Amino acid sequence: MNPLASRLRTLAGGALFLLLGALPALPQGQPDFAGRWRFNPQRSDDVRALVRESVGPDYTSGDVKKEATRMELRGWLIAVAEKPEAMLLTVEQTPQEFRYGFGDEVGIYYFAREGTRQAPNGEIDKTRLRWKGEQLVVEQEGDRGTRLTTAFTLQPGGRQILLTLHMENKALKKPLDLRLGFDRVEKKP
Repeated sequence: MNPLASRLRTLAGGALFLLLGALPALPQGQPDFAGRWRFNPQRSDDVRALVRESVGPDYTSGDVKKEATRMELRGWLIAVAEKPEAMLLTVEQTPQEFRYGFGDEVGIYYFAREGTRQAPNGEIDKTRLRWKGEQLVVEQEGDRGTRLTTAFTLQPGGRQILLTLHMENKALKKPLDLRLGFDRVEKKP
């Protein structure tokens, strides 16, 4: 082999090694939630019962406009109970951002700054992402008064995630607290 070509390959390989070494890694000790996760109803709260208790019935009391937000929230939440097999959670995680969602609906959240996004019910949310020990917490505050806090906890062994949701809105009878369990389907999306 030509000595110049050999030297260029060595330099290119070294540059690639340095570049790959410079890629940001997750903070030491922070869990990596990246992957695909299937909803596990046996490891979750009774979604229907808690939604009924917090959000109310699947009908309005007559003033449809007044109860539109409550019905939108109810429809979004009850979908978890209606089709648990369709609840495939996808998570992508880097040191700068955290993406998660179900199906085509994916939210992007940033570690270093507040963000905005449009929620499934049409609200415009201000979003914040922070670590609370080994738990990753996503906070969303909507322009129509919905406050949603979702905490991600990787269970021992790394094969399961527990999502805890706390939702507040004046349309709810009381705040909704819900735990949803997910089992790992594959490591990286």
